[in-house]
Amino acid sequence: MAPALSLCAQVAPDEDQQWASSPHLLRPAFTLLHDTPLTHQVVGGSWCPCMDLLALVTEDGQLSVQRLDAQRLWSTQLDLNTLTSLCWQPEGKVLAAAGSDGRVTLYDVERCRVLSHWLPGPQGRPGGAAPVVSLSWVQALPLQPKSAQQQMFAMRHHRLLSWPGTARSPLASATSQQALDRTGSPAPGDWPPAPEALNCLVASTSRGEVAVAAFGSFQFLYLPTAAAHGPSTSPAPAEPAGSEGGAAEAGGQQHNGSGAPGGLTWQLGLGAGALTCRVHWLGGLHQRHADLHLLAVLAGELQQTLAVASAGLAQAGRQWQSAQTELVKQLGVLASCLLDHQEGLQGLQGPEGEQVSEEEAVAAELACTLASGVASPGLAAFLSGRLTEAGLRRLAKMLDSSLQAVHALLQEQ
Repeated sequence: MAPALSLCAQVAPDEDQQWASSPHLLRPAFTLLHDTPLTHQVVGGSWCPCMDLLALVTEDGQLSVQRLDAQRLWSTQLDLNTLTSLCWQPEGKVLAAAGSDGRVTLYDVERCRVLSHWLPGPQGRPGGAAPVVSLSWVQALPLQPKSAQQQMFAMRHHRLLSWPGTARSPLASATSQQALDRTGSPAPGDWPPAPEALNCLVASTSRGEVAVAAFGSFQFLYLPTAAAHGPSTSPAPAEPAGSEGGAAEAGGQQHNGSGAPGGLTWQLGLGAGALTCRVHWLGGLHQRHADLHLLAVLAGELQQTLAVASAGLAQAGRQWQSAQTELVKQLGVLASCLLDHQEGLQGLQGPEGEQVSEEEAVAAELACTLASGVASPGLAAFLSGRLTEAGLRRLAKMLDSSLQAVHALLQEQ
């Protein structure tokens, strides 16, 4: 069957009478809206109802994000041998992809770039990373309005984690808000607005491990497998399994309690080697909702600051390497000019009679020029060929000011 992308919708209410008159006919639940042919078979997909976006994975290894009318927004290459699960952030701005290598990758949907990589579970475990088999992204209710003390605490950290090289002023927030109103994006030098609600990415592995990360990046909870807990005969928890904050993995009949006192973890099973359900009581997370939200936001700001600093250092390193290469090139040109106008440099020798290299000859020529104040014909030809008249004036002023500073320093000593 040829691959195709089909879009369906529910049947309108006025069509119910048409199918009700024919009791032997089955009324279809959906009606076809679009049927777009695709070049490759679809092996996986995930729909974001908030943004009406569809993430598709085809058999050629392409992960594409497109609208429901089959308009492709962007695509990237994946390894189908490692892809196991896709999941959307509730707001639809981040897409998570998990693999059999145990790594979760977060994609920025709007900018089409990789945000971060996350490896669920404890670090340095001897067994290595287990394949991620399921992803689920949940979002908590927005927090209540912050008190004045909480606002001061948050603003203090905002000032502490300001962008490198920027100074805060009383008009900074107003200017940033005006730029945000005009362009729809935060102005450089100011942070984007903090998320109003905490969202968590839950990843489960083939070993039965469960890891929870705030905003999909900062893991704050890890639940190991039943084997890690060891046998236990503690009673079942008093809290109901379906209450707020609970998490379940499978289903069964018999129950055995395990974990911390107070019913943190308990499990249901059908016997040795059979299907087992482990229920975790996570009521404490709800009690620390505000603290987790604040810590995750501050950690995100710190991560962005480190990313900006790392990018700045990388750019400075590239500029330094480029300037160093250009300097070596210009010194080679200067050495050639000096050799063309003064053949004596070819046989220039050091104090002990050793042969002087071109770099040492150029340094000796520049030292003689600074000491005597007279440029040799080769140096004059190089400067006139490389610098304009305005450049020569700037060079003369710079040398004059440097020599005056050295003269003043010698007089003070």
